[in-house]
Amino acid sequence: MTAGPAGPAATWARDASGGDVQYRISELDRAAIGSQPGYAARVEALVSATVAELRRSKVEAIGRMAEQDGSAAAELGRSGARTAALVLGMLASCFAAAFHLGRAVFDAVDVLPWITVLVWVAAILVAVALLPLRRDAAPTSGVVALAWSAAVLCGAALVLSAVLGSVTADTAALFAVALGGVLALVAIAAAASVVANRVPSEVRAATARRMGEFALAQGESAAGILDRALGRLRAEWAAVDPRDRERVEADLDAAYGILGDRGFDAPRRAEVPGGLVLTRTAVAASRELASALTARRS
Repeated sequence: MTAGPAGPAATWARDASGGDVQYRISELDRAAIGSQPGYAARVEALVSATVAELRRSKVEAIGRMAEQDGSAAAELGRSGARTAALVLGMLASCFAAAFHLGRAVFDAVDVLPWITVLVWVAAILVAVALLPLRRDAAPTSGVVALAWSAAVLCGAALVLSAVLGSVTADTAALFAVALGGVLALVAIAAAASVVANRVPSEVRAATARRMGEFALAQGESAAGILDRALGRLRAEWAAVDPRDRERVEADLDAAYGILGDRGFDAPRRAEVPGGLVLTRTAVAASRELASALTARRS
């Protein structure tokens, strides 16, 4: 194995798993600069400022988009909570259907209470994700499809419950409650379809085009923000004492040598220490930036 100074980066490389190298390589960078607390603090401050600028830039761009296309702006600006609600609603409906559509065998009477709860959880979450519906911010076809998928899955769970004999005099009330949840999902999906279908096809096509243009423009803007941040990082690194820079670089040399000896194909090393921390954090904060950087490499 490659010999080298027992610095924090080299230590990280010796202990890292394949997953660490593939997905958390920025931690090696963070370990290396950790030996220089002042520089590390400036890197973290720069990272925070860059992420804030990326988010502010996107919010401002969505605001400008809202003046042209409310539907595109609504989809682009969909809050994380609403997106999470839609995804979790779909998962709840999948679990409801899985009681009967999966390979496991359950007693239909015993699982009806669980299905009822899951159906209403799905209905509430889908409602949170989609309501209120507005024509000037109509849901996209993908969102409508997810709403209908949730309704169909929950409906299938209820139909199978009836077919398999879980509807008895004792469970009729519970079945009715579950049916109410399915009807609520159908009503939400139908209303979303009506609102979406009232938008002319040429308007929907224009919305899709604007969203694509937004992604490209925002990717270029985000890449410019990152480039400027990397420039400031290079200036900060140049201001570090040369002897300290040499020690950090030697630690990184040893760390990458160790990873190579262990058979890992590590992602490319950053131009200056701290660059991976900055770049990886920025990419995590901006999907448009991730696409722009991928396009640059291709």
